[in-house]
Amino acid sequence: MTTVENFIVLYLQQKKYLIKFFISLIIMSSDYEHYLNLSKEDLIKIIKKKDHEINGIQISLKETRELKKKYYNYNFFHMQEISRLDKVIGELKGLRNKG
Repeated sequence: MTTVENFIVLYLQQKKYLIKFFISLIIMSSDYEHYLNLSKEDLIKIIKKKDHEINGIQISLKETRELKKKYYNYNFFHMQEISRLDKVIGELKGLRNKG
């Protein structure tokens, strides 16, 4: 491609990006437009409600992580035990060497 063609391609890509950016701004501003009509007290109530929801989600996430760790350790123990028993069975059947 020539320099002019490269320039045109870059220009069109940037233009496409800018159009997407402006569309997202328009959509975003229209999504939040109703907040402009609320009083300060109403906005504070909404923020407190959302903050409470976020705290609940964080607590749930913490509990989930703790359970994940617990079950991982539980499964890890059983995998080790299965490997140990497999080795013992192999030794008893003479399939594996002791040691």
